[in-house]
Amino acid sequence: MGSTEAFATTVGRVMTAAPVVVDRDLPVGELIGVMQEHRLSACPVVEDGGLLFGIVSRLDLLRTLRPSPEHPPMDPAHFHRLTVRDVARYGVVTVTPEDPLGLAADRFLETRLHVLPVVESGDTGPVVVGIISQGDVLRRLLRPDP
Repeated sequence: MGSTEAFATTVGRVMTAAPVVVDRDLPVGELIGVMQEHRLSACPVVEDGGLLFGIVSRLDLLRTLRPSPEHPPMDPAHFHRLTVRDVARYGVVTVTPEDPLGLAADRFLETRLHVLPVVESGDTGPVVVGIISQGDVLRRLLRPDP
């Protein structure tokens, strides 16, 4: 299969279905355990019914810990008591299972994100159904067979 056809492959054929997600009210200390256990660099944050609330990454955790002129260094005990909603990013860039892989590639290039939540429309908003990484896209584009 040529690269043009590979870029037309749908996200749904390449994504990881039913990804690890975390609740927005999960304590950060538990989030770190989940991310370590599953070897995640980022994971979608959900609220009731699997609705997408945001995304949280190791970079977000580092950003929260990093002192700035406005914020002194954070006590590690306090950091572990924060909830995911305190450190997550909102307004998340997403793709759908029906989107072509080329769109996911474009979004990675435009945003420099490493993963994108894959969502479907639910009654009250986007519901997380998968996740796709830069590595997933590269593996598919470099695979010689259809």
